[in-house]
Amino acid sequence: LAAEPAAVTTTCTTTNTNEDSNPTTNANANANTSPSSSTHRNSVCVGGTFDRLHAGHKVLLSEAAACVPPTSVAHPSPTLVVGVASRALLTRKALLELVQPLRLRAALAEDFVRSVRPGVHVRTCALDDPLGPAATDASLGLLVASAETVGAAATCNTARAAHGLPPLAIAAVPLVDGGGGAFGGAGGGGAAAAGVAGAA
Repeated sequence: LAAEPAAVTTTCTTTNTNEDSNPTTNANANANTSPSSSTHRNSVCVGGTFDRLHAGHKVLLSEAAACVPPTSVAHPSPTLVVGVASRALLTRKALLELVQPLRLRAALAEDFVRSVRPGVHVRTCALDDPLGPAATDASLGLLVASAETVGAAATCNTARAAHGLPPLAIAAVPLVDGGGGAFGGAGGGGAAAAGVAGAA
């Protein structure tokens, strides 16, 4: 069975980061991008290699953090799940020997998220397979990806359907000059495009 198509939306840029109030979305976003929307089953996922954080990574992580709803009765423990590609996913990456260690990349991505959205719950995980937790985690409701790789999310939603899970909503982040693609973008993880959507 094919997964039902997920709506692709613009991102959830937050103008108010107070964890006790509802973030407001940007003017280009539709109802599906509202962090309080029922399509957001609490948590948001994003991922990639995140080697030497650059402007593209920072935009992607900032947008993903903005999409996490504030803690409330409706969203008791919203989390941003940041998947970081392991070496198993990077075998075709040029100059693999120069890629920072996984733990360092994960820590730097987490630190950056906390710097732009203090108080947000962040969980990092190693992406050892292309789909990561996005294929099986029932708490996830939104996958944040670059505009370049948003099409690969259908693979993830097909896997979710096979596990009896509803599809993830997808938020597309425009590419930034100088890199900053998402899973499979310039220098990205290639096969990881469908997983916890992300950055090169």
